[in-house]
Amino acid sequence: MNKYSVFGAGNLGIKALEEIGTKNVNYIIDNDATKWGTKIRDVEVIGIEAYAQKGINDIVIIPFGQYALEMKEQCEEYGIE
Repeated sequence: MNKYSVFGAGNLGIKALEEIGTKNVNYIIDNDATKWGTKIRDVEVIGIEAYAQKGINDIVIIPFGQYALEMKEQCEEYGIE
């Protein structure tokens, strides 16, 4: 079974996390440094740079919202597909 990471620790990210199920999600990626190191529904929140450095091969879910294009561009910048 595939493992996922969700980009965004806001309302849309949490909804995606709930839909996928926490047991299927390794990380929540977020740009807000104050959230890094915290957990949402027992899933760790990390920054995109830390995520990229770990070399994780998850499917990254980007919820459709105001910042979706920016999130996609950040993933591409760090070589995350």
